[in-house]
This record gives sequence, structure tokens and C-alpha cells, in this order.
Amino acid sequence: MGAIDFIQVFAISFTSLFAIVNPVSTSIIFVTLSEGSPKWRKQRMAMKAAIVSCGVLLLFAVTGMLVLNFFGITTIALQIAGGIYIVYMGFRMIHPHQFHKDIHPQSRREFKGDVDVSIIPIAIPFLSGPGAITTTILIASKAESVLSYIALISAIIAVCIVSWILLAHAHRVKKLLGTSGMKTLEKVMGLIVLAIGVQFILNGLQSYGVAIGLLGA
Repeated sequence: MGAIDFIQVFAISFTSLFAIVNPVSTSIIFVTLSEGSPKWRKQRMAMKAAIVSCGVLLLFAVTGMLVLNFFGITTIALQIAGGIYIVYMGFRMIHPHQFHKDIHPQSRREFKGDVDVSIIPIAIPFLSGPGAITTTILIASKAESVLSYIALISAIIAVCIVSWILLAHAHRVKKLLGTSGMKTLEKVMGLIVLAIGVQFILNGLQSYGVAIGLLGA
């Protein structure tokens, strides 16, 4: 695997994870949940959320296949099931009124104030939820060399660094994009996520068809 392949794996991993993690949208939620906390605490929570989410994704990048093997789950099944879930995520982002990425109002009241929201709900499930974990495992399962793993790990770290920057400057992001900008970006990211989910399903079905063909031969 050469430098070009490394860049390709990194680019695919980064764009896929960034679209699914969607740190821009999460940063807006972070503004609401961290309201009432001093600036230094918000900065600390932003860093902690990024570190925890990075740790979760790196853990599944390394141990994801072991978990699948333990439960007897094939990568084909994960591709199809994960693809369906990611398609659902895409629809949620494209149609936020029907599927709004938010917290129950009662929970929001409980979180607001000088409360540490970095781990729950920011890191988990917003930054490193089922969609991001599934995507990480699927990309890791396709890694053909150590360099591929390094590309994936580098992409995870890069996404988490960007997430940290956006969370740390969440107020500026909200002010810069505005309501219309956020809605537009959410729909564009949702379309990308939807396409990623469909591609996962198609890859799974194709692999299933090949496997059935080999068994029937």
C-alpha cells in the first residue's frame, strides 16, 4: 500500500465519519447544554468530549472485529444492518422536523447549568454513537494492511480534533452559520450520510450474492 492508497483510505474514512459524527450540529447542542457554565469549564468539557469520543472510536477500530467474531456476526450482516441504520440517520438529518436530533426537554433542563455534559450526551451518543461506531468497524474490516489501519486511526483522530475545535468555538459557529445556514448544512450532510448508508447496504448485498454464488458452485 503506497502513499496514494493511504490518502484514499484516510479521505474516505474522514469524510464518512465527519458526515456521520456531524460535529457542527453537535456544537450547537453543546451551546444549549453548557449554558450557564464559565468559559474555562466549557473549554474543558469540549476537550474531554473529543478525547472520550476518540477513545471510543479507536477502541472499536481495534477490537470491532473481535466483538463481531465473539457474537458470530459477519461483516456482511453488519454492512446491511449498519447501512439501514445510517440511512435512517440520513433521513433524520434531511427531515429534522420529523426526526429531530435533540434531547427531551425534561432532560435538557436537567443538563443545563454548571453541569458536566462532556461524556453524556456530547461524547456518547452524539459524537460516537451507533452510526459512527458501525462505520468505524466496517472500514476497519476492509483494512488490507497495517497502513490502512493507520489511515483509519489518523482519520478518527482528525475528526475528533475538528470536533474539539468546533465545540470549543461553538458560540462562534452558531453565530457564523445562523439558523438558515445550519438547516442547509444539516440537509447536505444528511444527503451524504444517506448515500453512505445506501452504499453500505449495496456492498453487503453484493458480498452476500458473491458468497451464495461461491457456496452454490
